[in-house]
Amino acid sequence: MFGVLLIAVWGGICLYGLIKHNYISINLLTVVCVMQNFVLIIASPYVSRSIYTLTILIKEIYVWGLVVYALLKRRRNNFFDLGCLLAIVFIVSYGVINNSGSFSGALVSVRQLYLPFMFYLLGRSIIKTEEQIENILRYYVNIMVFCVAFGIIELLLLRDQFWIKIGFSTYAKYKGIESGLSFDTGVHGAFYTWDLGFRFRRLVSFMAEPVILGQLIAFALIIAIFFKSLFKSRTQRYIYIMALSVGLLLTMAKGGILIALYAFAFVLGKMWKNKELSFIAKVGFVFILILGIIYTFSDGSTSNGSFHFAGLTENVRNLPRYFFGRGIGSVGNLGYSYGGRGTLNANGESFIGAVIGQMGIFGIAIFSWFYFNLFKKIKKTKKSNLYDISNIICYLNIGLFLTSFVNNTAISFTSCFIYYIMAGAVCSVYSTIRNTSKIFNNIRAVSIQKEII
Repeated sequence: MFGVLLIAVWGGICLYGLIKHNYISINLLTVVCVMQNFVLIIASPYVSRSIYTLTILIKEIYVWGLVVYALLKRRRNNFFDLGCLLAIVFIVSYGVINNSGSFSGALVSVRQLYLPFMFYLLGRSIIKTEEQIENILRYYVNIMVFCVAFGIIELLLLRDQFWIKIGFSTYAKYKGIESGLSFDTGVHGAFYTWDLGFRFRRLVSFMAEPVILGQLIAFALIIAIFFKSLFKSRTQRYIYIMALSVGLLLTMAKGGILIALYAFAFVLGKMWKNKELSFIAKVGFVFILILGIIYTFSDGSTSNGSFHFAGLTENVRNLPRYFFGRGIGSVGNLGYSYGGRGTLNANGESFIGAVIGQMGIFGIAIFSWFYFNLFKKIKKTKKSNLYDISNIICYLNIGLFLTSFVNNTAISFTSCFIYYIMAGAVCSVYSTIRNTSKIFNNIRAVSIQKEII
């Protein structure tokens, strides 16, 4: 009975989003992504594994339903949109032809590989106006501040026993991360970090995954800093910035912090008319990055950062030997977690490394084409009245791209959805503005001809 109720509520939310098919659909997706783990942790002791899996699958069906409906409804799709669709088809086909031999491992790995293309198409297909972009961003920032507030309450008052009581062990079993549970705390080892030289409890909030949470907070923090029009007052904005900053630091998510620092330095540098201050901001980011890398390799006992770099370098080094990849699901954390593999063919703590390891030259070609054209299209929007927001979204996505070289979790359904959706939204709105301008100019030209005649 509990399982039926869970599916009904979860499915009802997604069905409403499909019916609305506008910016509200994205807001509902944000709620689903943020709350899914928390809901599943509570529900796990009372539902079967099949209900658990179906609950997750509903989210996937929801996004694909939005994308397919929008693409069918739209009369014309540009070359980049069609290219993204073909990339998805190729990745799925390659997963069928060349995989690790594990169906579940190949399935989740294929899903991870096509996420950037799918989410871009979602934003590109649904969002049509600047007002809708503002509505989505305002809602997203509010949700993330709420997450930080709950996370701090959980961190200070509820602690690990809270998660144990509501069913974390069953959730871990269903998710396939049971081996990662700490024997002394009962929660996953990722709840803690040794990066400070001692065991530090991280902010986890509703997501129960501090690394992904940090990446989502980073996006909200940069939006709050540079997008002033989202707030009713200066006081509200300052409170939000402070809360999000504290929340990001408490997650101790190196990927999220890297994205925030990069976007902050380069957006700030772009906004400053003083070239010297702009240069100082960028150099400051590079200096912090170098210090972080030095720290990563200086003390292996407190940081597994060297393993993240190995996830990239090992797959690049083996490229001549596995020119077309080792197969989908053979490389990466997902192949390990869901593929029933005791060991991996190569280290997996790098999304780009996993792309190269699984697809070889094909992966390099597809993702190079995608990112080159994505950043090129976002750059074009800077010529329109979307200048500020396009700069923010551009540097956030570049930050995500850089993080994906050393972090496999950088690209997951929950961690990257808002980045690529908003990239697609900015490109969509710019395209609409440009087409409207062309129509206006054509009408004006016809009017002038009539006057001459």
